[in-house]
Amino acid sequence: MNKKYQIFISSTYTDLVEERKYVQDVILSMNHFPVGMELFSAASEEQWNIIKRTIDTSDFYVLIIGYRYGSEMPDGIGYTEREYMYAKEKGVPVIVFIKQEGLPVKETDREASTSKKKKLKDFINRAKMGREVSWWSTKEELGQKVTVSLYKEFERVKRPGWVRATEVLEKSKMEELQRTIMQLRSENEELKRELSKKKVGVRESLFKSTDFLKMKNSGKNPCDSLSDMHFIDYFDD
Repeated sequence: MNKKYQIFISSTYTDLVEERKYVQDVILSMNHFPVGMELFSAASEEQWNIIKRTIDTSDFYVLIIGYRYGSEMPDGIGYTEREYMYAKEKGVPVIVFIKQEGLPVKETDREASTSKKKKLKDFINRAKMGREVSWWSTKEELGQKVTVSLYKEFERVKRPGWVRATEVLEKSKMEELQRTIMQLRSENEELKRELSKKKVGVRESLFKSTDFLKMKNSGKNPCDSLSDMHFIDYFDD
């Protein structure tokens, strides 16, 4: 079946608006579904609960890290890092893309406080741990690397994905038809075995009958007295 995957894009927002949009377009061009924080701005429920449910239903998680740690939750952990932690906890395959160090950016796109710089550095080290990461410098390079990495993950990891209902129904009908054919074959074989047993039983009963034995002992051919000459042949099939 032709699966479509839901791919959660996680990153800080204001400093990576263009990169996020570019990656979304790349994923759409691959005929898959990008989702991210853009969906949650007008939510009536608590934002984090909606984010969790969206990650729960996502097939892959793309983490893009720039030069900002981003907004923090009341416990001091950034939203982006919290999303990453939750995706790992739920077993959603994580693919990490980190911006090359030392590239020129606007001051507002870089953390100013020492504490947030340290949090960003620690977050990057945790994201790198136990996996290969891709480094990028432009949105075009990022888009290219996202495409390559996602195709590799599609082959490496089997995820539920989404399929058209008509394809599911068609597959279900084919499976039901195959089950019916197998059942009919089994019943046919059973009927053949039962018929074979009955043939043997009838033949033994005929050959053991008193009239048959009398004719045999008298030297006559028992078949001569049968009205249907094919009767014995039937049991010899």
